[in-house]
Amino acid sequence: MGTYLIYTCGYPFSGKSTLARAIATATVFALVEVDAHMTSNDRWLDAYIAAYAEVKKVLSSGRSVVLDSVAHTHKNRHRLHRIATECDAHPVCVWLDIPATEANRRRLVNQTNPTRAHVPEQSFEQIVAEFQPPDHVGTVLRYQATDPAITWVASNLLPVITREVVAR
Repeated sequence: MGTYLIYTCGYPFSGKSTLARAIATATVFALVEVDAHMTSNDRWLDAYIAAYAEVKKVLSSGRSVVLDSVAHTHKNRHRLHRIATECDAHPVCVWLDIPATEANRRRLVNQTNPTRAHVPEQSFEQIVAEFQPPDHVGTVLRYQATDPAITWVASNLLPVITREVVAR
């Protein structure tokens, strides 16, 4: 197993995209963003289906992937683990453990000064209500935004990947 599926898990506006980009930069893994598959006429389900298909295609080519995704339920994360297994990749969950109140504050700031897609209050509240913290099936790394993203990647993620590569 020489490839990885590293995926983010957290509320909208918790910093998943910023951290996913930092991980992709530090590792040179392919970056797949669910938001990039969302068009004005699409539903989120369609965006996820397209993103998961892209993840499978990239992993099947032998390249590792960083998936920028909410992955807010056990069911979502187990689906990602199945994809990783099918493609002989190691799944790593990066949980952005940011309080819902902080994520919502960022969402409200985005409404005033949009820098990314709008997430309606009802959708945000639904994700918060359904959110299940990651269980410890596989590798779960916790990010609390106390360090800059690139510093966290260097001190927390890269040693895990290196250790697992050496152990193989």
